[in-house]
Amino acid sequence: MRTVAETRKKKQVVIAVIDTGADTHHKELRPYLWENLGEMGYDMNGQPKQSNGVDDDNNGYIDDVHGWIL
Repeated sequence: MRTVAETRKKKQVVIAVIDTGADTHHKELRPYLWENLGEMGYDMNGQPKQSNGVDDDNNGYIDDVHGWIL
């Protein structure tokens, strides 16, 4: 059995916020938010991929810039 200290050294922790109230524009939260780069930038029609209504990265979710709400 490993000690707590050994476990902390070897594992990384990923935290997901499951909340529809997250402010993605908050100045202190913004640097820590995951961004789906496949949904960033502009499409071939010059529209922003973040809100063009298309699954630009073909992962099954439309405009999932900061995750997906079920």
